[in-house]
Order: sequence, then C-alpha cells, then structure tokens
Amino acid sequence: MNNQQTLDPINTGIYPEPTMEEPEFDELQEWVYDSLCEATDGCTVEPDGVCPHGHPSWLLHFGLI
Repeated sequence: MNNQQTLDPINTGIYPEPTMEEPEFDELQEWVYDSLCEATDGCTVEPDGVCPHGHPSWLLHFGLI
C-alpha cells in the first residue's frame, strides 16, 4: 500500500487513490464545521461519507474522523 491509499474499514478494502489535489488546512477546518465535505475525487459528501465512486471524504482520508 502506498501512502496515497487509505483503508476502507467497513468493506475491508482500499479506497481509490485521490484524483484531486490535497486541500489546504483552512478548507479542512471549514469542513469539520460544515455538513458537507469534498471527497478525494471532488464529489460532495458528508464529512464521514464516501461518494458513489468509492472515494472517501478528505477528512476520512486523513483519519480526522
């Protein structure tokens, strides 16, 4: 596993590699308080969500939630 892949604890697999640039710290802070977050492929998801394409939110990707 390379450092761009994160584990999917529910399905015991690996999430797809991010297709978007990593967000800035300020964006991550905003998402903690918002009810929506960006997934690693640019889709909009809940902060603890995964998009229909299988990409986790950036907060999940970084292990912040």
